[in-house]
Amino acid sequence: MLFFDRNHKENAGYSLMEIITVIAISSILMVIAASMFTSFAKNRNLKEAGAALMSDMKLAKQRAAAESVPYVIYIYENTNTYTIKDCCDTECNNLGCVYNVTNNLSNYGSNVTFTDDSTAYDIVRFYSRGTCSSGHITLQNSLGSTIKIITSISGRIRSEQTLKN
Repeated sequence: MLFFDRNHKENAGYSLMEIITVIAISSILMVIAASMFTSFAKNRNLKEAGAALMSDMKLAKQRAAAESVPYVIYIYENTNTYTIKDCCDTECNNLGCVYNVTNNLSNYGSNVTFTDDSTAYDIVRFYSRGTCSSGHITLQNSLGSTIKIITSISGRIRSEQTLKN
């Protein structure tokens, strides 16, 4: 025999307070995730720009050795571009006879720029012996993260990263 209580109401759903609590917690988590993704994306763009510049530097070094012709990379901080050119003669009086390529850091996001660093060089030279001028170039993003690309006179090209969230 079944017994029915007329005063007992059957729970058929969630209360308004439970729904509001779930929405509030979900909103907080989405705001945190969005800010973390934004900083991740900016640091990823910086890493991609640094990797592309290092790759271009290694290509210039390799072409200089293979073709027995010096190569030069000009860094333009005001436009956030760099140009790779071959030398038409051994003294580099004439440039860009065969190879003349310009790349823009804005291809990797509007927040990636060259730093205004007076100790960084504006011209990188690669010689036919596989050596290059020594110095560094620093890239940064709007978070303050930096990638410093360092060349040594022996021709070694390496990078140092300082990433911020």
